Amino acid sequence: MFQRLGVWVYRLRFWVIAAWLVAAVLSVPALLQVADVLKVGGFSHEGLEAAQVRATLEEELNAPPVTVVINFHSDILTADDPAFERQVREALSGLERMPEVVKPIGYHTYAPTQVSRDKHTAFEVIGLRVNPEESQDFMPELEQRLKPTDLEMHVGGAPAFYADIERTSQSDLQRAELIAFPVALLVLVFVFGSVVGAAIPVAVGGFSVVVVLALVSLIGRVTDLSIFALNVATMLGLGLAVDYALFLTSRFREELETRPVGDAVEQTVGRAGRAVFFSGLTVLIGLGGLVTFEFMFLRSIGIVGAIVVFVSLLAALTLLPAILGVVGHRIDTFRPPLSLRGTGSFWAPLARWVMAHPLRTLVPTLLLLLLLGLPFANVRLSSPDPSILPEGLDSRVAFDQLKREFSPGNLAPILVTVRSHGPITSPNNLEALYALSREVRRQPGVVGVASIVDLDSRLTLDQYKLMYRNRDDVPDLYAEAALLASTSEHVTVMQVNTTYIWNDPRSGEIVERLRATAMPGGLSLQVGGGTAEVNDVVSEMYGEFPRALILIVLATYLVLFAMLGSVLLPLKAILMNTLSILASYGALVW
Repeated sequence: MFQRLGVWVYRLRFWVIAAWLVAAVLSVPALLQVADVLKVGGFSHEGLEAAQVRATLEEELNAPPVTVVINFHSDILTADDPAFERQVREALSGLERMPEVVKPIGYHTYAPTQVSRDKHTAFEVIGLRVNPEESQDFMPELEQRLKPTDLEMHVGGAPAFYADIERTSQSDLQRAELIAFPVALLVLVFVFGSVVGAAIPVAVGGFSVVVVLALVSLIGRVTDLSIFALNVATMLGLGLAVDYALFLTSRFREELETRPVGDAVEQTVGRAGRAVFFSGLTVLIGLGGLVTFEFMFLRSIGIVGAIVVFVSLLAALTLLPAILGVVGHRIDTFRPPLSLRGTGSFWAPLARWVMAHPLRTLVPTLLLLLLLGLPFANVRLSSPDPSILPEGLDSRVAFDQLKREFSPGNLAPILVTVRSHGPITSPNNLEALYALSREVRRQPGVVGVASIVDLDSRLTLDQYKLMYRNRDDVPDLYAEAALLASTSEHVTVMQVNTTYIWNDPRSGEIVERLRATAMPGGLSLQVGGGTAEVNDVVSEMYGEFPRALILIVLATYLVLFAMLGSVLLPLKAILMNTLSILASYGALVW
């Protein structure tokens, strides 16, 4: 089959090249819009408890789905100074005309925890009624509407974080492309021993990446794809295209020594092309396993990875042989003074020595791989935070400032929703909430609880019962504001602040202890917030991983069995890949 393909490609080589040129040109409009259709986030789904808490807050308490945090700081003024408050209001005044903006939760209203210990820093929380996956698109307008004052101002929160990730990803991608293509060309010139021979894999890789990104842009209009898949598409596309081109081009040069160009192309595709096809198929299976996960960001990498493999294989089996057929003996044109070509005197003796001393090679190599992979046994999966961004970006500056001036747990508090069958402010339910709050406060690592029964440490349970006896006529303005913001007829939310940042394992332990809390009859409890999201995502990934792994191993074994016709060789290949993957991940966290 592959030999017939080689014959067909050689006969129609000019048409094949023309078809790829047309495809590349037609891909440009979609390529230019690829970043606009990709989504950020994708680390959750509606089946997770934390996601259900988020939905409850939006539906029952009318909470905005997205919040932006704006930090204000002054070396001279304090947050309780009227001049400080006046400048904060002036800075935010332009946001009132944005229909997506919800009234800010200000430190000067009923959230004193939004003021630092030295009172020189305070933050405002701005709600946005927009789709969380599109919230970063509103950041340029929001930032433009903020008015400068004498206060130092920084914008943070998830939308700002995602916007900076998007901008940084695009910038990194462009920089990577500018560096990767020339470097790849230089390395290939050194390996192939000719400029023309080296330019062919890079050209094939370039065509592949252009078409891949265009397909990603088109598919992203039909289904959600993560922005993280953009770098995968470019780097994996270039890597696979060059890798496959190396196999085929090297084989072509060998065949060209004893055959005419047409026969060399036929034999190249018939032999090396078959190996490349099955190699790509195993990569496709591995990436396809990611499609089985519920999370959009993993599923996106699987989908985009499958597109990359398909296009790379198509280019390697059609475009590359067509170019080789046109270039022919000119493939060795423009030889550099130094190259690795002709260094078979090193590789062949090395291979013979390894075959002659298998145990002396296997044992130290195996021990090295195991040693490199050991740290992976203690790997801890978590979610990214703004610390992954360059230090100069505004969302990173805001994050570092909040972390420095406030308790880390204030950045993303644990949210506990309590639901009742009857009115949540009934005396019995208030008694249960009061007991729950005091039990939560006793948890190690908890530094504060905010709820309708935690307004003032001096208030007793009986006083809370008296205050909320008629929820439509709460005598205290502060209590009334807290009730309206955090409580509906049957649901209330309790905010738990800890000493740990949201992706700290100790914060995750608090979440699990809260979820194990027994509630009296008629009341149910759910735990959400940033830490709970991390716990749920990691737990779900570990739960789905065995199924995906079994699928990948079985499918890979069957493909290799069909290719090699051996029972043991596929097992050896799977084992060696497992060891190399473990060693690679272990080296990353060493």
